[in-house]
Amino acid sequence: TVSTSNGWKHRTLTYTVGDDSPTRTYDSFSIYASPVERDGVYYNYEYMIDNIKVSVADYYFEFNKLGKFEGWTAYNSNATVSGGNFIIQPTKTSTGVYDPNVCIRNLDIDADRFTKLKVRVKADIGQNVVDDQFAIYFGTDEQPELSESKTVKVSMSDFEKDSNGYYNLEFDMTRNKYWDGSVNTLRFDPIGCEGVFYVDY
Repeated sequence: TVSTSNGWKHRTLTYTVGDDSPTRTYDSFSIYASPVERDGVYYNYEYMIDNIKVSVADYYFEFNKLGKFEGWTAYNSNATVSGGNFIIQPTKTSTGVYDPNVCIRNLDIDADRFTKLKVRVKADIGQNVVDDQFAIYFGTDEQPELSESKTVKVSMSDFEKDSNGYYNLEFDMTRNKYWDGSVNTLRFDPIGCEGVFYVDY
């Protein structure tokens, strides 16, 4: 938007970081004003910056680009990104069990600011699943290793399926006392069984 007062033009600029950086984390930015060309002559104008406001978006991964894993790596499964979903098909481990998981590293999440993780997932699995728990494992700068002590779990049966067959899972990370400081690793573990999981976000 542009307005004028006291001979000055006041312009409000809004810039949104593109989808090429899903976690939207930066430690610096710069402002550059180019000379203005008028009739073949370039003029340098005087600029005064009244204020700069930076709004930080939440971390999110939407898997809307075909084949783009957005930094996640799948283990013990065949995985692809298609149709707006991160599709995970568990495969058996060397011990003959299903233990699918997807992991992302090199994050810098402020645990005090981000306290809940939401996952929208569809589960195409059998009816006789004994343990229907999904889990989030995490590592921090102070304790980077992934372990059972740093996990939050929810049961699929505690959530209602929406009209499209998805469950909107919510993980309250404050349930774990180690969710503190800077979180650098996240791992999402679907239910350990045969089937296919469709993660919308």
